[in-house]
Amino acid sequence: MNEQIGKLYLDFYPELTRLAYRMLKNRHDTEDVVHEVFIHALLESTVTPQNMEGWLRCITKNACITAIRARKPEVVLEGRSPDKDLLDQLERKELREQALSALNSLPRQQREAVWLHYVEGMKHKVVSKKLKCKVGTAMSRTHYGLRAVRQKLSIAS
Repeated sequence: MNEQIGKLYLDFYPELTRLAYRMLKNRHDTEDVVHEVFIHALLESTVTPQNMEGWLRCITKNACITAIRARKPEVVLEGRSPDKDLLDQLERKELREQALSALNSLPRQQREAVWLHYVEGMKHKVVSKKLKCKVGTAMSRTHYGLRAVRQKLSIAS
């Protein structure tokens, strides 16, 4: 059993460490995550050798995601005060509200095209199918709709 554990560690440690470091960009977090993965692998008895590499990579990736989510965001950036950050958040919120107001003032067809393309991230071809129009029509609706939103936002500021 100990020989199998040692072989597993020697075979996969370098690859899992590279994977974790690419995601975490922190040596200490990387070491913690990779060690957690090997502990998990030792406790798990249902994994067979033929799928060990893929399984280890998958749990390493998931452990990295969990570690990233667990990180506490820095409240104060260097040279910035919390009041300045609060003002930035309020300005972004106000800009978001102005943009939504400008978007809602568009004609329905343009509003739908702009929303689907820029907010939902759909390609023009998908937008055209969704709106039951030609691709060129969907493209022009998004273009003219976005131009109108930009004009309304420049007037508001």
